[in-house]
Amino acid sequence: MTIGQNIAKTRIDKRIFQKHLAQAVGVTPTYLCQIERDTKGRYVASAGLLEKIAKELGTTVEELTK
Repeated sequence: MTIGQNIAKTRIDKRIFQKHLAQAVGVTPTYLCQIERDTKGRYVASAGLLEKIAKELGTTVEELTK
């Protein structure tokens, strides 16, 4: 799985809407969607953004990057 797929899976498992996660980490829902759906590595989240996403999802960056 890609990082984006791991983010989406974790978010869905925790029943967090994409819009709410995007607002919590300071990005647009469109950008978060692009990260989650990216299969070619075009939309790579920065280390800082990954940390924010992991924190909001109650997980670690390491778990999202597995």
